Amino acid sequence: MYRNWKKLAALGLAVLLGCAMPVSTMLAAEQDEETVQDTGENVVVDNEAQDEADTPDTDIIPDDEADLSQEDTLEDDVEADDESAGGEVVDDNDGSEEIIPEIIQKAPARAPESPESVGAPVIVIKRQGQDKTQHTLGGKIEFEYVNTWASLFDVSASQDGYDVTLFCHLDKVDKDGEVKDEEQVEKLYWGQGETGNSPSVNIPVLNDGNYVLYVKAVGEDDQIAYAWAGGVVVDTENPKVTGIENGGTYPDGTVFQVVDDNLESVTINEQPAVPEADGSYKVVANGTSCVIKAKDKAGNTTSYSITILEENPGEETDVISKNGTYSLKSGKEYQLAAGKWKLSGDKSVYQGSSTFYVGSDGNYTFIKY
Repeated sequence: MYRNWKKLAALGLAVLLGCAMPVSTMLAAEQDEETVQDTGENVVVDNEAQDEADTPDTDIIPDDEADLSQEDTLEDDVEADDESAGGEVVDDNDGSEEIIPEIIQKAPARAPESPESVGAPVIVIKRQGQDKTQHTLGGKIEFEYVNTWASLFDVSASQDGYDVTLFCHLDKVDKDGEVKDEEQVEKLYWGQGETGNSPSVNIPVLNDGNYVLYVKAVGEDDQIAYAWAGGVVVDTENPKVTGIENGGTYPDGTVFQVVDDNLESVTINEQPAVPEADGSYKVVANGTSCVIKAKDKAGNTTSYSITILEENPGEETDVISKNGTYSLKSGKEYQLAAGKWKLSGDKSVYQGSSTFYVGSDGNYTFIKY
C-alpha cells in the first residue's frame, strides 16, 4: 500500500512538470529516497531528487531526436573517413563544412598507336603539274579550258605507309551543273580500284566535253576520303567561219558567222568585231584586203584572208586600178593597171598595163592578185 501511494505521488509530480519527462525519469523518481510527513497528505520531495527528476535521462532519446542523432552520427563517420583519406574541407553557403575527398589516380599505361588513330588517306590530283585537289563537296563548278585530250589528270593517294585502294570517276557535266555532294558521290560507279602503298593513275579524255573528276581512297581500317578536281572543258575544235571562204573576194559589207560553243573573240584586221543583233559579223574594209580571226577560250584559232571590193570605185574612169565592181559600157576602151587581174566569173587571168573592151554594158568585178 505504501509503495502504491509513492508511485501515485511520483506520477502526479510528473504531470505537474508537463507530462514531458521520459519514462526513465519517472522510474528514477520511484526509486529515490523521499521524506513523507506522517500527519499530512502533502508530499515533500527532496531537492536533489527534484533536480534529478527535472533532468532528462540521456540514455533514452525520443524517436524524432533519435533519428537526428543517427544522421549526425553518420555524418560524423563520413567526416572521419574523409579526414582519414586526406580530404579537403570546404565551407558550404549555410556555414557547414563539406569534406571533398582527395582523389589520387594512377595514370594508365599508354597504349600503342592503333590503325584507328592514323589519319585518313591523302588524295592529290594534278593537271599539268599543278595541284587541282578540291576536298569540299557540293557547290558551283568553276571551269578551265584545255585543247588536248592526253594526260588530263594525274591522281595519287597515300596513308602513312599503309596500302590504299584508289578509285576514279570522270563525270561528264553541263556548264551550269554543280559539284556532287557526299551522298551523291557515294552512289557513283567507281569501277576497278588501284591498290598499293602509294597508288597513282593517269586520266585521259577521249572526247570533247565538260568534265569533273571524282576520286575515292579507301585506306587502313576502311577509312575513306573523297576529293574532286575540275571542272575542265576539253575543246579541240577550231572555231568555224561560215558565209565566206578563205581567199575569196567579196563586196564591202559582206556578212559572215562564227560558230563555237566556247567562242572568246573575233577580230577584223586586228580590231575587235562587234556582232550584229543576230550574232553575225559584217565586213567593212573599204576595198582592201581583210584578215578575220576567231579564237575560243581553249586557245583554238581560225584565220581567213579575203579581198573586199569597193562598189563602183570609178564609174567615170577608164583605168581599172583597184579591186571593185565597175559599170562598163560596150565599145568603150578601158585600161588595166599594172599587175595580174581576174574577172569575177571568169577563170582567165589578165595581164595589167593593157587595154580591153567589154561586149555589153554591165557591172564587172575586177580582182587584183
